[in-house]
Order: sequence, then structure tokens, then C-alpha cells
Amino acid sequence: MTAGSFPMTVAAALQLPALRRGAPLVVAGRDQLDRRVRWAHSSEVPNIPELLRGDELLLMTGMGIGVRAASQRAFVRELSERRIAALAIELGQVFTSVPTALVAESERCGLPLIVLRKQVRFVDVTEQLHSAILNQELELSRRTDELRGRLTALMLEGAAIPEILAALAAAIHNPVLLARAGGEVLYHAAHRSEPDVVLAEWELLRDGCSAEGGRPVASSPVMAARGRVWGTVTALGLDAPLDEFAAAAVERTVALVALALVRGGQESLLVSRERGNFLADLVNGRLVGADAEQRAAALGFRARGRLLAVALMASDRLRPEQARDEAGWAATWRTVRGQLSAHGIEAIIGVRAAEADALLVANVRRGELRAGAIERIVAAIQAAAARHVGPSDAVVIAVGRAVDDWEHLPDALREAAYAAAAARGGPARPWHDATVPDVERLLWALRGDAPLRAFVEQRLAPVVAHDRTRAAKLLPTLEALCEHRWHKAGTARALAISRQTLYPRIERLEQLLAADLEDPETRLGLELSVRARRHLAI
Repeated sequence: MTAGSFPMTVAAALQLPALRRGAPLVVAGRDQLDRRVRWAHSSEVPNIPELLRGDELLLMTGMGIGVRAASQRAFVRELSERRIAALAIELGQVFTSVPTALVAESERCGLPLIVLRKQVRFVDVTEQLHSAILNQELELSRRTDELRGRLTALMLEGAAIPEILAALAAAIHNPVLLARAGGEVLYHAAHRSEPDVVLAEWELLRDGCSAEGGRPVASSPVMAARGRVWGTVTALGLDAPLDEFAAAAVERTVALVALALVRGGQESLLVSRERGNFLADLVNGRLVGADAEQRAAALGFRARGRLLAVALMASDRLRPEQARDEAGWAATWRTVRGQLSAHGIEAIIGVRAAEADALLVANVRRGELRAGAIERIVAAIQAAAARHVGPSDAVVIAVGRAVDDWEHLPDALREAAYAAAAARGGPARPWHDATVPDVERLLWALRGDAPLRAFVEQRLAPVVAHDRTRAAKLLPTLEALCEHRWHKAGTARALAISRQTLYPRIERLEQLLAADLEDPETRLGLELSVRARRHLAI
């Protein structure tokens, strides 16, 4: 991995007025003019290469170079080994034209050789160059301090690592990745490039075979306790050239990332979001086939056997603060993944922030019964939810098909997500089978249907009107009767009342509805209305 380009280059130095007055002409190494210039130095001593540290612009009249071709070639080789930025020779005092051996060896070594055809004051060149470099360093320091201030303010406002990395990517106009020491991507923030392009490039870089001869990157280690390297923050030069600001910005950001990781649940949160982004792209058709498989592998998941699609949503029986507990949900999915792995089921789980749900894809061995895998997955989810969020039924679980390849997985995930959304307002079940026709899904699909809304409103209007003006509500009793299939004992238990208390309520409902609640046709209409009402937000 290589550093990116820097603001003061040989090409930029040639634009300084003091050098332009010398009528500079590049006679060798023209393709190396983007080299960084750290300082300028003027000297005529023959051993000057030994005194240089690299990245200097060396100004000479040529007295220390020698007149023999062999000496000139050796001088250039020594300068190249010292990795100086460029050599500028003023014609007139020693050479009236640049020696052929000097030009040829400079070209062979890739060293920019500049001829100054007019006399200049070297002190003016060094003064202007050093002043420009110092001004750039001050501007760089100002910009990096300003960015660090913005990122720190984000953290103080409660932002997590994803928001920090997104702000960094926006500031340097390039994608940024946070990876563990082993190379596993924990989270990435794209800029203009698509996520699959960013992750594919990361895979190439990690394997040491980047396209186009190696993309520029700016990388800095994230340190853990006792000097251990936890991972890296890396900017990829995919969308714009990486400059010194990008390198400095990454370096300043890693300390904030390390601090954020100390916060409880941050690592789990990143894993959940990054995998959620991948699964969302899969469901939305932005990834197909081999591309999806490759990106899953970059996230540590490889398909073995069949792929089982599962969708997960927070139950509406949760308190609002429980449903919004992102750290708690991230810990839940981490625990689920660990428990399933212990049972020999590898899974990838991620949160789709836009849909406020989570998706899970699990490996199911060929020949293994779908029901057996579902039983273990549901048990793991319920136990983890009870541990990190609240009740064991905190999650609505919808299970889709088990498919043989990545091509068919998006459809299976969409079916599962659709079923979970429909089931969220319906009766509680351990899990919902997205492969089986279901009344709740039908009603959820018809939630925008005007005739259905009119039917529900008309059928339940007397009860709704009664409850609007009375302290003793009757709609909950009607809902409990429908849910318990009109069994009075089960209804009474659900309402925490005696059967003797229930009977007057039933009589009152019959009066309001002008109907016999023992009549099958009446019961069917009421059950349909009560179940549809959950999806209509009436």
C-alpha cells in the first residue's frame, strides 16, 4: 500500500516565480513530476548525496558533478538512491548545455532533471519554496484540526463509529474502511463508488494484487490496550486523489475510533450495520450472483450447503426505548451468531436501518430438515433477545425458503421480510412461515384497500364510538374473544377477569353490534374486522 500524492510536488515547485525566472526545462524524468518536495537545498560539493535525506529539490551549477561521463552517471545514481525529488542545474557557469550522460542516466533512474536556462538566485528559490511548504503545512494543520473538532463534536452528540467514518469519507472525498487486524471489514463508508467496488478493491489490496498497479491508500493503525494493534482505518483513493490532508485526516481519526470502540457495543453495532448494508443491497437487487458471494466472503460468510432466509422485526409489544435500543439489538445479533456457530450453523445477520428490521441468512447442510434448522435459529434468537433486550418474544421471526444459490436468495429474503412486516401486528407466534399462505399477510397487503377500510369501520363503529366516551372499554374484550376463538375461559384469563365479569361485557357487545355473537357469520365478520384493523391504523 502506498501513500498518496502531496501538495508540494516538483510540478508545483516549477510554477514558483523564482524558478520560472530561470526558464526551467525538464529534460528527463518528466513522468515523475508528481514527486513530493519536502525541502530545497543548494550545494556544489561532490559528496552532497551523502548529506541528503530524500524528497529534496537539489539546486546546482554543476561544479560538484564532474566532467567525465562515468562520474556524472555515478552522481545521478547516488542521488536516485537517496530518493531526492529532483535535480535542477543552472547552465552558464559549468555547462553550456546539459551533458548527454547526465540526461540518459537521469531518465534511466527516473530522476526529474531540470535545466535552468537563465540565471536565478538560489536563495530566492529556497526562500519561496520553503515559505510555500510551511504555509501548506499550516493550512494542513488547520484543516485537520477543524476536521478533528467536527468529529469530536459528533461523538459528544452521541454519534457512533459509522457516523464518524461517514464524515471522514465526505471530508476526504474517498471511501473509508475499518478493518480488524486480520483484514476482516468491520464497517465501511462509501463516497461515490458503490459498496461492492470498494470491498472488491479492499480484497485485492489485502491479497496484495490490487488492480491498476496498486491504488493509493492512506492507512493508520487503531491501537488497543497494551500497545496491541486492533485494526486499521484505511482510505482508498477510488474517487479522488489522496493527498496529505487525507493521510493526516485518517491519522487524526483513528484515536477517536479507538475511543469509540471502548464504548460498550460499538464493535457489535458496526458488524450489524455493515452486514445490514450488504443484505439490503442484496434484497434491493444491487448485488447478484458471484458479486454477492464475493462480498459475503469479505464479511466472513461463505455459503456451504443451502441458504435459509430469515427476517426479524422488533415486536410492537416492546416499550419504545427497548425497540430503539440499537446497542442491545446489536448485542442480540452477536449472541445469536455465536450460539448458531456453536451448533454448526454459520450465519450472517445485519440491520437494515431504513426498514428498521434485521435480516439473517444461515447455512443449512444439504439433506438437513428445514424445520430442525428453524428450531435452533428461533431458540437462539429468543434466548438472546431475552438476555439483551427484554422479553423472549421481543422479536417477530419470519422464515423464508432455503435456496441453493445466491441468485434465488434475494427473492427468499424479500418474502421473509414481507411476512415479518405483516405478522408484526398479528397474533404472537414463535415464528411465521413465509412459504405458507397466511391471512395476516393478505390483510397487510390489502391495508390500502378502501372497501376493506370501509367494511372494518362500519362493522366496528358502534364499539369504537362506545369506547370513545366510556372508561370501561369493550374493544379489548372483542379482540380477546376473536384471538381465543370465542372460548370464554381463555378470553377471561387473557383479560385477567372472571368468567362472571366477562358475560355482561359479551351481552353489551351484542347490544351495540345488534348481533348474536354465537352466529358463525357474525363471528367471521368480526374476526376479519379485528385482524384487519391492526394493519389499517384506525
